[in-house]
Amino acid sequence: MADAMRGSYWQITVARDLKLNISTWINRPWHCWKLRALCRALLQECVEPSEEAQVIQLLTRCSAVVEFGVDVNTQWYRRLRETVATGQITTNELRSLLSCLTVWWGAAPLPGEKNGGLLSVPIRIWRMGRPADGELLISDHHWVTKSLLLMILIPSGIALAVLTFGGAQQLLAQGATPAMIPLGIAWLTFGLTFWASWWCGPQSWSAVRRLRQILKLPVHEHERTYSRAIQ
Repeated sequence: MADAMRGSYWQITVARDLKLNISTWINRPWHCWKLRALCRALLQECVEPSEEAQVIQLLTRCSAVVEFGVDVNTQWYRRLRETVATGQITTNELRSLLSCLTVWWGAAPLPGEKNGGLLSVPIRIWRMGRPADGELLISDHHWVTKSLLLMILIPSGIALAVLTFGGAQQLLAQGATPAMIPLGIAWLTFGLTFWASWWCGPQSWSAVRRLRQILKLPVHEHERTYSRAIQ
């Protein structure tokens, strides 16, 4: 009976079959180690029956972090895996979409968080807007945030294009000179600014639309209002 009950947990089979490559171990060393330790303990029946449900829950969340990069509960993890299993999206593409700034997941309260200590204020700020523990929230940016990002993206893109054109002309005319060093620093600065604003802005907004499409998620009311306004 114990073997049959342990076999009913699909999370154990999933965790056992997850392939952890070198990059995964480098990016998520604690979660990879914990995943293997919990899976081994469950398969070898080293877990007390009273603690089995809690261990399964922790195993699920470690698997979700390792596979998709988000710390979510069993319901959300199954939902994400179903989108891959049905061929709507690949695992790598889904992990990339879930890494955008428009995707939030809830975290469990930290020890001493409610005691009002010195770290309670930054922790509360970090938790602002986040969903409940284990839940996933996919929400588009407010129109004010979108406007600010576009105000950074467009000028930096124009400056990057001008610097690229001017640098190419100077390089062809005079070759590599010491005057190219400030130009290169400026090009690198505007290039990083353009990339960051693009990733935080249009890239994240595109991820919201794609995730809502494959996960069949509703659009929030304030986002409908913004869409009607720009139309």
